[in-house]
Amino acid sequence: MSPFGFLKSFGQVKVGGAVQTGIDALVRWDPKGASQAELIEMEKHLDMLGKRVVAARDSYDREAQQYEQIATSYAQRFAAAHKLEDQLAAETVPARQASLQASIETLVSQLEKQKPDLDQHAGDRQAAEDLVRQLEDTYASAADKLKTAKEELARAARDIERAALDKQRSLELANAARLAIGLSKTTGSLNTALDAMHREAEQARRDAEAARLKAAALKISAPEQEDPNIAAALAQVTGTSSGRPRLSDRLAALAPNSDKPAPLSLPAPPE
Repeated sequence: MSPFGFLKSFGQVKVGGAVQTGIDALVRWDPKGASQAELIEMEKHLDMLGKRVVAARDSYDREAQQYEQIATSYAQRFAAAHKLEDQLAAETVPARQASLQASIETLVSQLEKQKPDLDQHAGDRQAAEDLVRQLEDTYASAADKLKTAKEELARAARDIERAALDKQRSLELANAARLAIGLSKTTGSLNTALDAMHREAEQARRDAEAARLKAAALKISAPEQEDPNIAAALAQVTGTSSGRPRLSDRLAALAPNSDKPAPLSLPAPPE
C-alpha cells in the first residue's frame, strides 16, 4: 500500500469524524441571523477545515511526486524494451539474439510488476486532487458564508444602533413637542392676563373720562370766579378787595391796645 493510501485512509477517518462534522456544520450553516457566538464557532470550523486543506495539498504534492517518479521509470523501461525489440529484429548473430531476448524478458517482467503500482499511484494522485478541490471549494464556500455572516452581523449592529438613535430622536422630538405645548399654554395664559389688564385699564380710562364729563356737567356756575371784573367789583362791595390794604388799616393794626388812637384819614392808595 502506498504512503498516500495510508494518508487517504487516515484522512477519510478524520473526515468521517471531527472534520466531517465541521464540514457538515459549514454546509448547513445559514449566515443570516447568525449570532456572535455562532461566528466564533464557525470560524473555528473554518480554521480546522483550512488545516485540512493544507494537509490535503501536502498529501497531493507527495503523491504527485511519487507518481511522477514511478511513471518516469515505467516510461523509460517501456522505451528501453522497445529499443531492445528493434535491436533483436535487426540482429543476426544467434548469441546476440539470445542475450537481447533475455533482456527484453527482464524488462517486460519489471513492467508487468510495476504497472499495477503505477495505476495505483495514478488513482491515488487523482483522488488526492479531487479531495483538494472538494476541500478548497468547501473552504471557499465556508469563508464566503463567514464573511457574509460578519457583514450581516455588522449590518444588524448598525441597524440596532440606528434604531436606538431614531428612538432617542423620537423621544427628544416628543419631549420638545410637550415643552412646546406647555410653552404655548403658558404664553396663552400670559396673553390672557395681559388682555384682561388692558381691558381693565381701558375701562378705568373710560370711567375716569365719564367722571370728568359728569363733573363738568354738574359743576355749579360761579361767574365771580370765572370773570375777573365781576370778582373785583364784588371785592370792593364786600370790602375784600384783592388789592393792597389801606394804610390807615395797616397803621391801626399796629397801634397798642391802650389808648388806641383814632384812625387817620389817609387817602387810599390807587387801585
